[in-house]
Amino acid sequence: MHVPSSWRLRVLAAVALSTVGLAGLSAASASARPTRSHRPPTLIVNGSILSGYGHNRCSAAGYTTITAAVAAAAPGSRIIVCPGTYHEDVTVTTPVSIEGIHATVDATGLDNGFTLPAPAAGTVVEGFKVQNALGEGILAVSTTDVSIVDNAVEDNDKGVRQPGYLPCEVTPENEFPDCGEGVHLMGTTNSQIIGNTIRANAGGVLMTDETGPTDGNIVAHNRVLDNVEDCGITLAGHNPAGAPGGVPNPAAAGVYGNLIADNVSTGNGVKGEGGGVLLASCIPIGGGAVYNNTVSGNFLEGNALAGVTVHNHFPNQDLNGNRIVNNRIGTNNVNGDPDFFPAVDPSTTGIFVGTAGNPLTITITHNVIFSNAIGIFLTGPLNTEQIKHNVFNGVTTDVVGP
Repeated sequence: MHVPSSWRLRVLAAVALSTVGLAGLSAASASARPTRSHRPPTLIVNGSILSGYGHNRCSAAGYTTITAAVAAAAPGSRIIVCPGTYHEDVTVTTPVSIEGIHATVDATGLDNGFTLPAPAAGTVVEGFKVQNALGEGILAVSTTDVSIVDNAVEDNDKGVRQPGYLPCEVTPENEFPDCGEGVHLMGTTNSQIIGNTIRANAGGVLMTDETGPTDGNIVAHNRVLDNVEDCGITLAGHNPAGAPGGVPNPAAAGVYGNLIADNVSTGNGVKGEGGGVLLASCIPIGGGAVYNNTVSGNFLEGNALAGVTVHNHFPNQDLNGNRIVNNRIGTNNVNGDPDFFPAVDPSTTGIFVGTAGNPLTITITHNVIFSNAIGIFLTGPLNTEQIKHNVFNGVTTDVVGP
């Protein structure tokens, strides 16, 4: 389970790279979009003398590092990265398309594999293996319209097992630190995480709002597997400005209006605490906001917490309007969920919703839940009118709770 962590200095440093607002970036990108006759050239990166991709295009490459090509690229450029292993933390400072051809970004000893701050709005990262970062494999922060597509993001979050890496330090308040997970959208809007394999990181996908709203994003068709310290896919309200007093403030913060669809999320959190998909807000002061998100069409099985887990630990949070629909949910909560004492859930469970705050309205419908002791476990003040039309197979107790 993800619990609140402090803002990272390295994230704030990345944000500081931007000298214009997101609105300015969008306008600048539109005005700078090249015409057919004035398109920027394609830049080729080749760090290996053995690469022969594309009829010797790689042998004539102009760059040996991705970072150098990004620094030289005009907005809208296409960067092709030839086969090889690149030891870099690539910070993208202009909107480009970066395409890996059997290329690996090995971030051993570095913070991230790719960092996409505000000036990267519109960037595409596609076709890479990204591995061994201390923190995130791919981090998008305070940006918009980025696409993270068809990558293999594996074995990142090394800092969770390496003493001294501050974002991953275990504290009494943060027993299972997230390290940013394999892929992290922080204060990022209208972006896509599609078709990736996200495996063996501390956690899989993380969506948070420390630097502003995270909304309008799509996380779809990913395989999120065996991220054993934390959740498969996490939507976490970290910013107390998201819903002060329980009233949403979408201009300031919040994780809302996102679509989590058609992913496979299995084997996550089994050495820590994590669900297949987690929606949570745990802010004792102010009010966190994770609302109006849709979790649909996913296959969820073998996760430490329930397949879909909703945790609201304090009053004056906003987790209303979330929809859990049309998912296939096998055996989950394999480690048990102790977090809502005395309503402890030690049994295998498909969906868990716990709230300690104001009455929560949530939709749970048309899910197929199978091979669990409990289908749906509910605790706390809930509006249950939209919890209906679910199918239970091989389930001992369909619904526990109000």
